[in-house]
This record gives sequence, structure tokens and C-alpha cells, in this order.
Amino acid sequence: MELRHLVSFVAVAEELHFGRAARRLHIVQPAVSQRIKALENEFGVLLFDRTAAGVGLTDSGQQLLRQARLVLSTADQFAALAGELAHRENAHAQFRIGTAEGMTTRLEHILAVLHDQEPTTPIQLESLPASERLAKVASGQLDAAFVRMLRPVSGLRGIPLWDDRLVAALPAQHPLAGEPALSFQRLASMPLRLSKRESSRTFVDTVLRACGSAGFTPELGGAFTTVQNTLALLGSGQPTWTVLYEEAATALPTRRVAFRRLTEPDVVVRTSLVVREVSPIVGRLVDISRSSGPGAVFGPAESETPEPPVIRAVAG
Repeated sequence: MELRHLVSFVAVAEELHFGRAARRLHIVQPAVSQRIKALENEFGVLLFDRTAAGVGLTDSGQQLLRQARLVLSTADQFAALAGELAHRENAHAQFRIGTAEGMTTRLEHILAVLHDQEPTTPIQLESLPASERLAKVASGQLDAAFVRMLRPVSGLRGIPLWDDRLVAALPAQHPLAGEPALSFQRLASMPLRLSKRESSRTFVDTVLRACGSAGFTPELGGAFTTVQNTLALLGSGQPTWTVLYEEAATALPTRRVAFRRLTEPDVVVRTSLVVREVSPIVGRLVDISRSSGPGAVFGPAESETPEPPVIRAVAG
């Protein structure tokens, strides 16, 4: 017995017409007749009365119809469950990582080494706002996510990876560009281009707090759209400045813009890997990330005291 035979049996029983059943199944009528005959021959039971007046179910056919529907329903449930399990297995076979803006060359290096160590594991990246990265890690839609500036959240684990400093981007021809490093206060007289708070709340708040600690509230000048567009506008018209993560600046060489490390207050931004559990591949990703090193453009970062490898925390 084949499922297609039962499908044809149910179709004829519901249509009480071989031609309509064939059209419903998108096959020719002789094929339907052959399937019904095969069932009747296999079990030695007559399923339909065929008369000049039409087609009707026999008593045996009536009883077997209920069982046929039950078998087909069970087969549908089997197919649905198998499809769901296959989807889960395929998703689990991939290593899904949420990424943050500005990782650029560091991320390329991390992924290249991870691929060398895990050549058979497909890696999928999703660039999302921090809140969405966290939500997807919590729901299992991401296996891990890079997140800056953690704040405690129950149920997820934050593993410290590296510290990134903030740098000022300003016109290369501006007098301040001749200094090797700049305090926030030194930039107070220039308008600041800053992204909208709703698009990068933690970053914007960090920059504004640093300005406040330096004794001024910055004048906001011009929109911050994309990094590339903002840098292109920095040297045009009235001088302005903006703030970037040091890692992002290392991948943005440009003759018209100078990048200078910001000090006083010296703001250090920690990047962590957020996960639900530390699997072997997560452990490898942590080791690779920690050994990726700071960007070379601004020289080595100051040494720091090692922290415990895992902390209960999640992001902002």
C-alpha cells in the first residue's frame, strides 16, 4: 500500500466521481482508477459500487475511509515534525553571530581564523541594533553576539573580549589635527556631528557624558548619517568633528580627515561576546577574539588587569 493510493481513495470518496477526483489530484482519470483497483486487489475488498447512476462507497469503503483519513493525517503530522526538526538541525549546524558596527578589519580577522578552525561550520552574520542582538540570542535565533558596554540582564552570559578607545575625527587641515591626542575639552569650540540617540543610545550617551565631564555641552552641527558620508562632510565648510570607535577608524584611511585618540576623560569601551551557553565553538571564538589585538594605527592599548572569563551580564 502506498500513501498515494490512500490519497486517491479519499478523493474519490469525497467527490464520488473519478473524473473530479483526478482533476483535484492533477492526474489523469485512468491513474486514479488504477490506484483504487490496486487497493482493492491488495486487500481483497470492494471500496466502491460503480453503477450507471454513479459511484458510491460500499459499507467496507465507509469504514476504511475513516482509517484512511487518520493515516493521511498522521503522515501530514510526521512530515511537519520532520520538517521542523530538519530546520532546527540546519539552523544549529550554522553558527549565527550578531555583529556590531565598526568591527571591520578585526571582524574579518576573527572570522578568517574561526573558519580555519571550523572549516565545516557555516557562519552566518547579522548586523542588528544591540537590543535586537540580545533578543535573538535569548530566543536562540543567534548563537552569539558581539555587544559593547554591557549592563546586567538575566539569563545571558557576557564574556569580556577587548577594550576599544574612542577617537575624534576632524578635518586634517585643522590646527588641532597636528596634536597626537586630544582631550574632549580641546574640541569644545567645534560643532559635533553625532548620530541620533534612538539609533545608538549607549554610544551617544557615552559621548555626551564625556563632554559633560570635560565641562561643556557640545553644539551639534550637521547630521551624522553613514560613517562614510559624515567623514566626507567633515572638511567641507565650517569645521566639525565626530567620534568613532578606534577599531572603525583603523579601517577608514582618508587624506582629508585626521583621527586622534581622545583623552581626559579617557573613555574605554569594552566589547563582550553574549551567549546563552559556552559551547566549544564559542570557546574558540572567545580565544580568537581575545588574541585579535588592538588596531595598529594608534599603537598598543595600555595593559589591563585580566577579568574573570565569564560574567553574568548583557548589554546596552
